[in-house]
This record gives sequence, structure tokens and C-alpha cells, in this order.
Amino acid sequence: MLKKGPCIRFQELKYLCLDDLPMLVGLSNTNDLLQLVEVDLSGLPNFTSIYPEYKSTSTSSDMSSSSISVIKPFFSEKVMIPKLERLQNRGMDELKNIWAPCGSREEVHACCVRHISVSGCRNLVSMFPRNPIPLLHHLETIFVDHCRSIEVLFDIDVGGLGEIKEGSSKLRFIRVYYSDSFREVFRLKGIINPDLIIYGFEAVEEIRISDCLGFSLLGLIWEHISTLIQMASITMA
Repeated sequence: MLKKGPCIRFQELKYLCLDDLPMLVGLSNTNDLLQLVEVDLSGLPNFTSIYPEYKSTSTSSDMSSSSISVIKPFFSEKVMIPKLERLQNRGMDELKNIWAPCGSREEVHACCVRHISVSGCRNLVSMFPRNPIPLLHHLETIFVDHCRSIEVLFDIDVGGLGEIKEGSSKLRFIRVYYSDSFREVFRLKGIINPDLIIYGFEAVEEIRISDCLGFSLLGLIWEHISTLIQMASITMA
């Protein structure tokens, strides 16, 4: 029987770059990355998500044990990364999610990430949880490039958002390039309160969509948040 090794603590690590490691299956026995600011991941074929999926203590009708078993997150639930600001993912063919598309406020794995870049991840289908608002307190930039499977950035369950305070969002730039299946920036589910959505994205300064064959302006603007046009510079090419 293999003995459990000691916990490795990179207490001063600020930058982590992992590239072309086909055998890597996780950061095992690494619990504390308290100073980590930037993560750059490329060519890691064994991960289907970056953050772990929320596991409710109650049985969920839409979360089977078989679906949980196939999720392979890069960060485990035990890893502490309170200062992570920049997350880059490139050429991760099996990556399907950044955050799992969970629902309520209690299920969001919130963090301090300010910049997210995803490039060449052909099976990516989901970026954010159904309630992305806690992430928008810090998140400033989203960049997606050559991700052919993603259809929507924010698939929002409006009924589970709760209260959103004006001025709480930091998101400023949204850029999506060369992603053929991309159709919508926002997709809403549940009862729509226009003020909730406007407050969540009121800081947006630029939305740039380029060479996304499935996208139309209707994927960005609908009658309830037409005021977004007055707040952001929107470019389509």
C-alpha cells in the first residue's frame, strides 16, 4: 500500500505555468497557494474544468452521480487560491467548463480573478455558473478565442440571482473571436427583472465580437436591457 506523502506548500508561489503535460492529472497534496496571482495552463488533456463542481448535500434531480464522476477539475476543493487574478487556458481539448454551471448563490465558487483568457479549447461549452454575479465583483476582462463549441458566455438563472447592488460590477471588456458556435453574450432563465441584469453589467465599456459565424446582434441586446447600448462600445466583424 502506498503511503500518503506530505502536503506540499508553495507559500510564496506567484506565477504558475504548466505547458504540454499529457500525464498531469492534478495538483495532488498541494493545499496552499496563498500568494498565487497568475495561472497559465496549456496542453493539459486530462482536465474537463478549472474549478470543481459544487456538490450539494441534498440530492439534485439534474446532477447524477455519473455526471459528477466524469468531471476532472484542475483545482481541487482543498486548494486555497485567494489572490488569483489572471487565468489563462490554451489548447486544452477536453476542457468543457471554467466554473460548473450551478445555480444558487451558495453554489458559486467565488474568487478574485480579474482577467480570464480561453483560447483554442475546442470543447468548451460553459464559462460561468448560472449565478455569475459574485464573480463580477472582481472580474474585469473576458477573452475567448477559437473555442468552436461555446454558444453563450452568461447562461443566467435570473430567479436565483438575489439582490444585486448598483456599482458592484467591475466587468469592463468582453471579447470573443473565431468561435463558430457562439450565439449569445447573455441567456436568461426565470423571471426577468431588468434592473438586476443592468446592475450586473453596468461597468461594461467594450464588447467586441469578431468572426463568430453564428452570432447576431439579437444575441447581445433584447428589450429589457437596451440601455446597455448606451453604456458600451459594441463592435462586430
